[in-house]
Amino acid sequence: MGHVNNAVFLTYIESARVAFLQHLGAASTLEDMSIIVARIEIAVRASRFGGKSFDLDYELRVGGRIVAEAKSVLVGYDYGKGEAVEIPDEWREKLAA
Repeated sequence: MGHVNNAVFLTYIESARVAFLQHLGAASTLEDMSIIVARIEIAVRASRFGGKSFDLDYELRVGGRIVAEAKSVLVGYDYGKGEAVEIPDEWREKLAA
């Protein structure tokens, strides 16, 4: 569909975690990493509204401490026409609440 699916972001986080641990010398291969992910906390909130787009801000927390932040810009899109469309007022109201 011409974009990166949002579901792969935890895969990106995993890749960064593995590379980070390897860079530190904590483990040289995945098999050497005798760890599991026990918890991931992600918070999200709408932070900006435009006519056809809005922003979501994310926080990734470990033990209550923010360890990563992200922002996504989401655009209303009509796949049939292949163009951006206005964000419905109902969405605006619910996201702003």
